Amino acid sequence: MKMKIKMNLNAKKEFDTLYSSQECVWGLEADKYLAMFLDKAPKGTALDLGCGEGRHSLYLAQAGYTVDAVDISEKALEKVRSLAREYDVSNKICVRSGDIASIDIPDTYYDIAVISFVFPFLRRSHITATIEKVKHSLKVSGCIYISALTIDDSEYTTYSQTQNPYELRTFYSKGLQCYCYFFERGELKSLFSDFRIIDYTETEVSLSREPYTHAMCLLFAQKVVL
Repeated sequence: MKMKIKMNLNAKKEFDTLYSSQECVWGLEADKYLAMFLDKAPKGTALDLGCGEGRHSLYLAQAGYTVDAVDISEKALEKVRSLAREYDVSNKICVRSGDIASIDIPDTYYDIAVISFVFPFLRRSHITATIEKVKHSLKVSGCIYISALTIDDSEYTTYSQTQNPYELRTFYSKGLQCYCYFFERGELKSLFSDFRIIDYTETEVSLSREPYTHAMCLLFAQKVVL
C-alpha cells in the first residue's frame, strides 16, 4: 500500500545510530499482551507503526497477515528485510521508511494496527493525530494494539525535574533527538471511547534492551459501528 511520507532527519539519524549499535535492540519476541488478544482481530492486513527491527511484523506475518512495516530508521528496516528472508515471510512484509508523525495512511484498509512502544518517542499533538489516522485506517471490526509509557514511570519524574514540558506531559530526549510523552492514568483508554475496549491494563513491563521495568499502559480495542 502506497503512503505519503515525510522525514524528521535528526531523529532518523539518531535511530539509525541506535539500530546500528547492537544486533537486535528490542529482541525478536512479540509482546505477550499482543499475543494474548490477537485472536480477537480479523485475519488479513496489518499495520506495524514504528516496527523497529520487525519483531511484531514477523509475528503477524507468521500468523497469516500481510504486513506494512513502517519505521523512520532505514537501519532498522534493513534488519526487517533480512529477518523476513530468514523467517521465509518476505512475501508477507512490505517495509516503508518514514516518520510516523507525518505519514498519510490509507482509510479502511487494515484489519489490525500495532503501535508498540512508539508513543514514548512522539509529542502529544502528533500522538493524537496519529491515533485518529490509524482509527480511520482500520476496517470495521479491525483491532488496534498500543503500548506506551505512563506518568508512573521513573523517567517521567526525571524529565519533570529537569525540563519544562514542550506540550502537555511532553519532554525532549536530546540523546535521540525526539520528544517523549507520558500518558495520564486512564488517558489512553479515554481516547478510544468510540471503540470497543477488549482490554486495558496499566502495569510494569520489562523491555529486552533495559535492565529495569517501565510503567506502561496497554490497550487492545476494536473498531465498531456506532
